[in-house]
Amino acid sequence: MRYKLIALAAVLLIGTPVSAQETSPIVIKTGQPTPSAVRSGESFKVTYRAEFYDEVLIIEEQMQPENVVAEPFEAIKLEIVSLPDRGDDSTGVIHIKDFVYTFRIIKPEKSEKKIPSFNFIWVIKKAGTTQTDAKEGNELREIPTEEVGVRYVYSPVKPPPMNIRDEMNFPSFGWNGWTFRKYAYGTIAGSVLLSLLAVAVWVYFGKTKAGKVSGNKSGGTAVDATVEIVSSVLPKKARKKFLQELRKLLGAKSDDISLRKLEARIFALLREFILVELSGTPVKASVSDTPSELLNRLKILGAKQKKAMGLRYAVFTCLTGRLRNYYEDIESGQTAHFSEPRSEIQFLIIAIEEMGFWKRFKKALMRASRAG
Repeated sequence: MRYKLIALAAVLLIGTPVSAQETSPIVIKTGQPTPSAVRSGESFKVTYRAEFYDEVLIIEEQMQPENVVAEPFEAIKLEIVSLPDRGDDSTGVIHIKDFVYTFRIIKPEKSEKKIPSFNFIWVIKKAGTTQTDAKEGNELREIPTEEVGVRYVYSPVKPPPMNIRDEMNFPSFGWNGWTFRKYAYGTIAGSVLLSLLAVAVWVYFGKTKAGKVSGNKSGGTAVDATVEIVSSVLPKKARKKFLQELRKLLGAKSDDISLRKLEARIFALLREFILVELSGTPVKASVSDTPSELLNRLKILGAKQKKAMGLRYAVFTCLTGRLRNYYEDIESGQTAHFSEPRSEIQFLIIAIEEMGFWKRFKKALMRASRAG
């Protein structure tokens, strides 16, 4: 009899803690990062699914990104999605909400990283009470999430491919090729005539002005001559050398140099040319700038600064974009942006030659207006 009493007491002592345990009315399920491998400059998402009964009220204000500590990551956005309920009145209705967080990395060292556990804040909401009364009259409770492993991979983000047909509107097809050709010929002829006219005006008024100055000197009257020095943004020798090197590479045989070495050579020539060209502009270019940094410096210029650069802004924005593409190829060991080297070299030559033509034409007009 004594042994039976001792056995019964032992069963009661063992069973008491188990029966005293309470089942949590809320469960948090932690999802996996999307995408699983995070690259430089990219954000990713993690979904935390909350399943809870009617008596639970999640304090969503406490779950906003600014209240989540997730170093070495930073929560930048939260999207809450309500899903259909599960269960019925007999077993209990379970409410389901997805808390979709968008993260970004703030310590970009290549390694396996983890989003640390953080707490969901909730309170008990009794039947018949409002959410405000439940938040103010009850003790805040916490339930932790699980850690999330994230694989960080450094890789430059490639820009979207350029489509020259973007934002073009073709309302009708009544225009044929001959019509466009006539307009092109007319534009070329008009440009040549205007250039000749500007040179003739500059020569005529320049001689007239020189004659007046010499006449004043012969009469013994002192004349104050003001010389305006216009700084040359790009030295002629640098541009000439750049075009000569491009034409030399264009005439070389394809077997003389590999595609990667040719792209690296083009990259070096184009980078030196752009740095010299931008040295006298509002763009504060530096030899230590990467191609992406040079492109960003161009894009953040104000409207007045872009207008002051004129045609050069559009040309060098395009050339700097090409320079960034070549840099990405060199870094990745591929030639994705240099599959047709002859076309690339011809494009660079045409862009620089056209820029020089319009620059000379504009300078001639300015001199003619000053002489007048």
